[in-house]
Amino acid sequence: MRLRYVYGQDELISRFVAALVPHVDDNGWQHAVSMGVIDEEGKLIAGVVWYNYSRAFGHIEVGAAATSPHWFTRETIRRLYGYPFDELGCQLVLHVTPATDNDRVKRILAGLGCYFVEVPRLFGRARDGVVAGLTEEVWRNSKLGRRLAQVAQQEAA
Repeated sequence: MRLRYVYGQDELISRFVAALVPHVDDNGWQHAVSMGVIDEEGKLIAGVVWYNYSRAFGHIEVGAAATSPHWFTRETIRRLYGYPFDELGCQLVLHVTPATDNDRVKRILAGLGCYFVEVPRLFGRARDGVVAGLTEEVWRNSKLGRRLAQVAQQEAA
């Protein structure tokens, strides 16, 4: 049997696969949503990507990377969590990171209120990972979450 491969039909293929996998809803493998962070000089210094959204279970994964430490402002954090919690109505945001060589990121996530679950071999045989989760209630009741919600309300008024 000779096979043919099709590329560039992401939505069609993701819906097909989602229909065949019981734990994935029709948004499970849709295109990721992203946000870029541009500095004053017009240079892209960071990006945030939300992916693996599950409407059925109310969770999404998020990843981020930056070339400058100046990207992680309160406004960036508000937008980072505002999209999943406010716009999508998620109840859980997940961050996946290596267990051993990302202490700075894990400290930031802990400070935001994330809980951590270690997953052996998540990044291969010799590299464990950590899944950090932030629930909507923890976010909304945190000092930073409340402060950012107040700022957003003031701006909307």
